Amino acid sequence: MRNDPRLWASYRVEDYEVRVLSAEERDLGVLDGVTGGSITVSTDARIKRAGKLSVVSDKPPEWWGTKLLHVFVTVNGLRWPLGLFIPTSPQEEYTGEAVEYEIELHDKLLIPDQDAVVSAYSIPAGTELIPHVVKMLKDMGQTRLAIEPFVSRPDETGHVWTTGKNSRPLTWDAGESKLTIINDILDYCGYFSLTCDPNGVYVAEHYRVPAEREVSWEFTEGRNAIHAKRWTFEQDLANIPNRIVYTTQEAQTEGGKELPSLTSLWENRDPGSPYSYQSRGRWISEVKTDVEAADQATLDAKVKRRAANAQNPMAKVVISSAILPVALNEIVRFRSGAKDMYMSIRKFDMELRAGELMEVTLWKVNKGGDDK
Repeated sequence: MRNDPRLWASYRVEDYEVRVLSAEERDLGVLDGVTGGSITVSTDARIKRAGKLSVVSDKPPEWWGTKLLHVFVTVNGLRWPLGLFIPTSPQEEYTGEAVEYEIELHDKLLIPDQDAVVSAYSIPAGTELIPHVVKMLKDMGQTRLAIEPFVSRPDETGHVWTTGKNSRPLTWDAGESKLTIINDILDYCGYFSLTCDPNGVYVAEHYRVPAEREVSWEFTEGRNAIHAKRWTFEQDLANIPNRIVYTTQEAQTEGGKELPSLTSLWENRDPGSPYSYQSRGRWISEVKTDVEAADQATLDAKVKRRAANAQNPMAKVVISSAILPVALNEIVRFRSGAKDMYMSIRKFDMELRAGELMEVTLWKVNKGGDDK
């Protein structure tokens, strides 16, 4: 779709449509009276995809809690979904002739987020964790899944970070959200956090460093640019750590004997580095506890990788672009002004009005490193 010439045409005819779906996701027809709205998609949000709709009607909708809303955009005849949403009970504004309803939208991550374990939850050591995630979702009635099977993925040194099984029991307190539990498991296995795609399918994928992801989009200045001339650049140089400390949780052997936690320390004492202790005259420490590591070598490797990435400070660019079928964590190349960077899509916002630009937030990535 990204190479479709209709996306890059010098003119645009845009249209938005909202369709009502049953709880079983059968199409029930168009939602009439939609006057506008917005959608925000963010990697940093617990519910990744959310939004609002404004609907004018002479009678209130009767399907709250039992129906879904599927939002689409069409650009020059090319149609794609923007999200499948669970609508909330609306705010009502009376005008005398009709009622305007302001409807909040959340994607289907709301289902595991609002579900919780009613007692302490434990996963025994040695459990196949990704099948456990699949079972949790199916037990909540969710069957439209795209969960990558676990595959051991050695790093560039050949070291395997995890086997897909937990080396110790994993536990959560009563009342914990099932979405939290699922995301904790996915993080343990080296996956991105759980998301829903624009068609409402639950997706969980292995985390891949930027070097393993193809460039999906290019934002380049010039006569064929699809983004606006005005954009912002921000770089955080103040919080780069020069000391990193990782510790593991106490582990148990098969005999039940508790072993002391492991600790790994890295310090930047390079006088030639602008971020070192010698250059700054003070320590900026990053401490992480309960790190999953089977042995000291694994823990040291994690600290080494984090230290290398920390020396590549975060840079953020925010652009305004014509609406495109972008996705979170896609890699883009941004070339504008004096900047030429590979970046990851972290957030995008759009107004559901023809002709409006979408705002896209990009973070610089190290194509040979990590953006997690």
